Amino acid sequence: SLKRVQCLSFSPDGSLLAVGGADNTIRIYKVDAERDELELQSTIQSHSSTVTHVDFSADGAYLQSCSQAYELLFHRIEGGTHIEDSAEMKDTKWATQNCILGWNVQGIWPRNLDGSEINSVCASADGALLASAEVSGLVKVYRYPCIGSGLHPVTGTLPRRPACVAALGHSFNVTTVLFVAGGKYLVSLGGSDNAVFVWKVQPRVA
Repeated sequence: SLKRVQCLSFSPDGSLLAVGGADNTIRIYKVDAERDELELQSTIQSHSSTVTHVDFSADGAYLQSCSQAYELLFHRIEGGTHIEDSAEMKDTKWATQNCILGWNVQGIWPRNLDGSEINSVCASADGALLASAEVSGLVKVYRYPCIGSGLHPVTGTLPRRPACVAALGHSFNVTTVLFVAGGKYLVSLGGSDNAVFVWKVQPRVA
């Protein structure tokens, strides 16, 4: 495709690469590290809009993905098939958390949202923390999973949102966050300010 690549994610063992693009398609490539080559294994065309985020499951057998249409979809890597019943995936462990939608990240969304407030999330390698990048310019860090009180069974709202540490450094619109160095640091990338910030993650003393 000649349309832009929007997101990338490697499988836990590094043997596969998932590529999501503006053509609404996810492509799964086999990685040949010795020859430094990629071989197309399968193509997934389930989304109705640009694919924005992808994650492999911890066992490398499944993929979850989000789109600009606020879809959260699940797929089998083998054959590149769409899993229509999302309930099948409720106990799946994910190798990463890049998708901004889902049970694990429901607490990141502000009240009275329109869906455009969050650009990116990233879980730390040990699964203890979740960082989010906001259009407001804030970088926030939560405990992971980020669920707060959980959704009310009748209203579908979140009565109590989880606590977070909010850091302000960017002037506006943080586009991406990523934990590095084993979770000791957090990197954030600004949009209009063209700035890259490196934050030191310091555990709170009880």
